[in-house]
Amino acid sequence: MAASVKLVLRLSKKSPKTGLAPIYLRIIKDRKTRFIATGVKVEEEQWNEDKQIVVRHDLVTAYNKKLKTIKHKAESEMLDDKSAELAKKSIVGSTGDFIRYFEAYVQKISLNKQYWEVRKFEVLLRKLQRCLGTDIKWKHLDKNALEKFESYLRSKLDNNPNTIKKEMARLRRLCNLAVQDGDLPSDANPFIRYVPPKGSKVERRKLSMDEIEMLNDVNLSGNSSLELTRDSFLLSFYGGGIRFGDLCTLTVEEASEGRLKYRAMKTGSVLSVPLPDAAKVIIGKYADGKASNVKLLPLIEKRMRPDDVDVRRAISSANVIANKNLQRIAILAGIEPKGLTTHIARHSFADFARRMGGDIHAIKQVLGHSDIAVTQVYLKSLDEDAVDQLVEKMWE
Repeated sequence: MAASVKLVLRLSKKSPKTGLAPIYLRIIKDRKTRFIATGVKVEEEQWNEDKQIVVRHDLVTAYNKKLKTIKHKAESEMLDDKSAELAKKSIVGSTGDFIRYFEAYVQKISLNKQYWEVRKFEVLLRKLQRCLGTDIKWKHLDKNALEKFESYLRSKLDNNPNTIKKEMARLRRLCNLAVQDGDLPSDANPFIRYVPPKGSKVERRKLSMDEIEMLNDVNLSGNSSLELTRDSFLLSFYGGGIRFGDLCTLTVEEASEGRLKYRAMKTGSVLSVPLPDAAKVIIGKYADGKASNVKLLPLIEKRMRPDDVDVRRAISSANVIANKNLQRIAILAGIEPKGLTTHIARHSFADFARRMGGDIHAIKQVLGHSDIAVTQVYLKSLDEDAVDQLVEKMWE
């Protein structure tokens, strides 16, 4: 009996949550049927059964290339008159192009505007290729390869234990996804036999109120770049620990009427924080003469870029500059420069609020955190009364 090799959309496995159904390769030989997961999932109307291609999808080129490769491999296997089972084993063992899967995943999260995740995974891929070579297959990833990569991160790149732990966690997440997508057999997952490294306790740096005042008092006249960085840091501290990225896009209107009211870029939640006089002075310095819809601080280009990814790239570049500036400012102010970054303003606010006996629920709300470990369960609605009481007590 002639073998049948066909790509099929399995609606019986359609996800009720996402509405996506997986595409499988179906092999029929001698009345025996075997299915091979391709890892491609689409909506019903995005699959052309007759042409055996994906249509009207953001990843149409990548998906069709992947499907064509798998189908071609199956047809080649069946030329040798193999059984459906043997063909499946051969195909599952040979479709393991790790780099292809990795790049498809990065493309997918890029389309979802997950810029920070894209950046982290791109860095991970570069590290992997420097360590293991540019053409990595799934078969190359085993316990020994993971241990070699861990050693490379530690000895060659001098990554700290927490960075190594995070990199291995990202790689593990990718392997687990590949198993779910059928790209990697579950018993070939290298993390089954590999024990990931433990991180170390993080000592979060924070500034005291005396150090905040030293930053405020340092004379930076004549250096507009350092002055802007110092003012941004202080506004973050006085503004409830607003993240640097949100400061970059904060408009004059969002910093008006004695409070910051903005949508956090990271969580999407709307935060509203009353401001002390020290913050109002900084805002007045930069808001004077500007329209309400203009960005308050000139940290990134004046004109907002249309692409969110470009905005995040601009924020990332501005953050690098600000962190370098903070090292110089700290020395001028007589403060220890080591470890001082824009994010320390956020740590400092949280620590000051805690020491002032602030309500933990108000603190986590004003910070916009989603976890009580880094300030507990995320609250969807902001309780402005609790935040007002906390901040008024702090700045009296």
